Amino acid sequence: VTDARHRYALGEVKGDFLHGAWQPRVAWSRTDTANRFLDTGLQTAASGGERNRLEADNTFHLDTPALRHDLTVGVQREWLAFHNRSTDLPDANQDRKDRQSSLIAEYGLAILDTVWTSVAYRRDNNHRFDDATTVRATAAWRVTSNVRVHASYGEGVVNPGFFELYGFLPDSFSGNPELKPERSNGADVGVELSLLENRLRLDTTVFRARLHDEIVTRFDLASF
Repeated sequence: VTDARHRYALGEVKGDFLHGAWQPRVAWSRTDTANRFLDTGLQTAASGGERNRLEADNTFHLDTPALRHDLTVGVQREWLAFHNRSTDLPDANQDRKDRQSSLIAEYGLAILDTVWTSVAYRRDNNHRFDDATTVRATAAWRVTSNVRVHASYGEGVVNPGFFELYGFLPDSFSGNPELKPERSNGADVGVELSLLENRLRLDTTVFRARLHDEIVTRFDLASF
């Protein structure tokens, strides 16, 4: 029998000043997971984790007859904790922690409700891995009343998980503490067609994505 309990909490405070020109926000969120594995009512193993995130950002809006500017800048702080327990496999018992601070910024520009562009920037400072910078850019152009072309480019970073770094059992499922985060980048371009007074919309998009330093699990046929 598996007994799984997940708890989620979110608290957020938003402001609206200068007739919507300045909108500050502060938010805190928490995810708490706990899993117990039982055999005939007795616990044989357990695992769980916590994720706490604190965010603070400011969004600024500036409208003119022809242009709309949107700018968001903010910071994030994240704390991660993980624990694993096994009654029969004491080598699987472990407690791990991680933390990361991030700086984010995004700028959007709309021109005459015909052209939309945005550029986003993120800088992650992790105490375990090298600092990482990722960017994203988007653009869209309404060529006619029913034809729109769009394109985007984006990058991403995913840090290795605790099991991937430290393993589950040193003599069977061993981790690799030298792992690097996975990185990806992708781009797309497409055309959207609106028909029947916007009641029908068709979109054709071509995209390409690449993954670097992918993390995989290798199985040893000799030692199992």
